[in-house]
Amino acid sequence: MSDLEEKQVAAASALVAEPEARAPFSLFAWLPRSWVPEKTPPIVGNKLRLVRGGVTAVLGGLFAFVFMSLEAQVRWGVPLGILGIFVASFGVLDFMGSFDDPDERVANRASGERLQKPLLCAGLSLVATLFFLGLAARGRLPVWGAGTLITLSFIALIVSIFYVGVALGPWALDENGQPRPLSKRHGFWVVLTGTLLYLPMQGSYSLSDPWETHYGEVAREMLSRNDWISTWWAQDGWFWSKPVLDFWMQALAMGMFGVNYRPGMMLATNDAGHTPWPEWAVRMPVFVLTIVALYFLYKGVAKVFGRRAGMVGALILATMPQWFLLAHQTITDMPLVATLSTAMGLLMIGMHTDPDKTVRGYEISIFGSKFRLTGFHLVFGVILLSALPQILYLCSRNVELQWFPKTPGFRPHGDEFWSGSKGNCGLPGNEACNGQKPAESAWFFKHSVDVLQPAFQGLAWAAVLGFVLYLNWGERRAQRLYFMAAWYFAAIATMGKGPAGFGLPILVTFAYIAATRKWEKLTSVEVVSGLLIILVVSMPWYFAMYFRHGQQFTDRLIFHDMYKRAMTHVHDTNEGDDVSFRFYIWQLGYALFPWTGLVPAGLVWWTRRRDDASGGQGDVSI
Repeated sequence: MSDLEEKQVAAASALVAEPEARAPFSLFAWLPRSWVPEKTPPIVGNKLRLVRGGVTAVLGGLFAFVFMSLEAQVRWGVPLGILGIFVASFGVLDFMGSFDDPDERVANRASGERLQKPLLCAGLSLVATLFFLGLAARGRLPVWGAGTLITLSFIALIVSIFYVGVALGPWALDENGQPRPLSKRHGFWVVLTGTLLYLPMQGSYSLSDPWETHYGEVAREMLSRNDWISTWWAQDGWFWSKPVLDFWMQALAMGMFGVNYRPGMMLATNDAGHTPWPEWAVRMPVFVLTIVALYFLYKGVAKVFGRRAGMVGALILATMPQWFLLAHQTITDMPLVATLSTAMGLLMIGMHTDPDKTVRGYEISIFGSKFRLTGFHLVFGVILLSALPQILYLCSRNVELQWFPKTPGFRPHGDEFWSGSKGNCGLPGNEACNGQKPAESAWFFKHSVDVLQPAFQGLAWAAVLGFVLYLNWGERRAQRLYFMAAWYFAAIATMGKGPAGFGLPILVTFAYIAATRKWEKLTSVEVVSGLLIILVVSMPWYFAMYFRHGQQFTDRLIFHDMYKRAMTHVHDTNEGDDVSFRFYIWQLGYALFPWTGLVPAGLVWWTRRRDDASGGQGDVSI
């Protein structure tokens, strides 16, 4: 054997003998060796369940696809479509074998009998909440009755979910390994306080001009026009000044709770003596996001400073005027702020979680089959619930399900969409409804129209989603799952108000890593998976709009309403006032009241840093 061959064999042997010394992904091969974790647990996925999982995923997806491919919206289309997406998401997770974790990962086994009562209570509470919301939206409950019944049923849902967690296992013991009743759970009091502050009167007053009414009409047009891509607003035509998240949330809630979205019919039941309150439907998603944000900010602070500090901080935030007001309005601000806050809370938890800690499994037996649930299902379940409907809807844009007297079946066609307000076409002040074709300025190449049809876009995004799932097939490390959950909420924030949704968390995270000089964390924040999650969750609508409407869309949304608004104050209504950094400090005084006086004291405490403190308090102070 030559000297060169001996060196090659020796190098190969070293790689095999010491795999833990290498970075987990080639992307980080350029990093200094000291920055790379010494040990990286192998990521091994479970065996695929091709039949059970695959059939479930296909049937659920096909069920939702049928309602998406109908020419017009149907009354139960939204709730039934959501049901199909849930089934399809469960099927994909089952297809991956994620419910079959080995015995050594199982922390608790819960029988059906033990879960029967809490699950029944949770199901009844959920049905009651949805039922009362539907009645209130359609005017079948008085204002006081709606506020009381919806609030009580939602609180019952919170309590029953806790007891489901106790019976299943995750919440049976606290972080010290001791049982702790609900009354001594600080997070429960955060959620309960937020519910009592925000929910009872959430739908008892009209939408506020100008933005709630404006955005509500765009959402109503989505259902009326049966177009969930191109946004339209009454007499002003295409509406391109805001991303789609708030409109999707409102439209889904209207469809779920039976709001009559046809032109001129939303308040039509007044003639029958009923006063409808569709405000309950359109504001409910913002309320839920607000509660989620409060809870995860509590968890993030509690992870470092303790439960009491986390609870006090969350309650102070909940009572700040600006947060309180945004929680009561269905506009784009709270969807951005709440999801960003949730992402930061999850990042805080992840940064202070043992990198080698793995999530535990909790086994449940259903009809003779055993399913082992972990944190993986929470994270990738919500990712699937957000990505799958977008993928399926894009694919449905190139087919139409026809019934009699037409030839039954799916009719394939190119992308078809309309301008105008359906039902109001040609009325004074309204444009005529006209068929539209994709803008030629959207195509990178002259003959790329067929390639960039919505169905092909959907298939491309399906490939990205599949790659994300493949990369994390066997991921069970708690820290990585926290980081990917943070990436998910950054993606939702991006869908809510643009690039700031992911830009701010990235800047804050990098600033933290740079300030603490913990460069090794660059390999654990899941940059590759995180960016792919942002792509597959938040980008399909942006691309679909660009391929339909071309450069005019990006010029209006990205450059005029985002860049110029931030840099040149294109939308200022306070001409003559100082709009420098001083302006924001001035406004924060009102926003933080009555806690404004605590800010100087907090800043003084923050400067202490406490680098020698255990538990990461110094890091978080940065």
